[in-house]
Amino acid sequence: MKIRLEIDLEPQELHQLVGISYLGNLQEDAARHIASRLREGVDPRRLLKDVVPAGLLSLLSPGEWRDLLMGALATDEAVEIEKKPSKPARKKRSARAK
Repeated sequence: MKIRLEIDLEPQELHQLVGISYLGNLQEDAARHIASRLREGVDPRRLLKDVVPAGLLSLLSPGEWRDLLMGALATDEAVEIEKKPSKPARKKRSARAK
């Protein structure tokens, strides 16, 4: 026997049902704060340094991080940016002693 129960709830209603805190307002406040700091010209890596691993932060330039965050905050959805491939470093020739 299978019983299927489908419940249509908003996130806040689900949190109340299971008895956990609803953090939606806190998340909205944090998003507004991040957006205002980005508009002020703060380096996005500075805002993210405590929550994103350093190796990941170094993958994008400050402008790319800003575009990524502002796009995500504006659409409330995941945003992808197209990373341009970096040019391989040129090898330096060693000077030969004559």
